[in-house]
Amino acid sequence: MGFWLNQALGLLGSLIVFVSVQFNNRRVILAAQAAACLMWIVHYGLLGARSVVFYFNDRKWAQSRAWLWAFLALYVVNTVLTWDGPVSLLPGIAMSMTTVALWTRDMRRTRLLYLTNSPFWFTYDILAR
Repeated sequence: MGFWLNQALGLLGSLIVFVSVQFNNRRVILAAQAAACLMWIVHYGLLGARSVVFYFNDRKWAQSRAWLWAFLALYVVNTVLTWDGPVSLLPGIAMSMTTVALWTRDMRRTRLLYLTNSPFWFTYDILAR
């Protein structure tokens, strides 16, 4: 795939996230986040980025707080296993913030965590080129 098409996929994912926090419906936000994650999976895959991130959605089976801690632990393990220097911390931190944002029911906190995780992704995007 061409360079610009790949960049467009990453930008589309970012635009979806930006638009998603404008809604007050949690299901719409989660669906938009899933779509954005799909765009970023393809984007980072085409970039050949080595770090892998996990994503889980709001499912009935995932209601236990143990799942939150399990996924946060997986981000730590994933960061260690895919270590490529300090840059590997950036997606782990960003996905941890995203997971907590998806976990909380407080929409103000969700929006804040989405906005504050963006610098971590932005920096990773620049350094992963």
